[in-house]
Amino acid sequence: MSKDLLAGTTAGPGFVKDPLLREIREYRDRYAAVHNYDVHAMGRDLRRREKRSGRKFAKLTVHQVAKFK
Repeated sequence: MSKDLLAGTTAGPGFVKDPLLREIREYRDRYAAVHNYDVHAMGRDLRRREKRSGRKFAKLTVHQVAKFK
């Protein structure tokens, strides 16, 4: 499996070579590489950073929707 988070974003019709987007994608790839591309490790790290920040964050709740018959 390719660990390149830029796959499919560097060529093709409609691709815009925006330096800001390139920088964001490079940061995202470096951050993922630090965590071995493990989404669970990234989630744990982000939750740890959130707690350490001392800021208040909104908690989103999951609502079940009744099925239509």
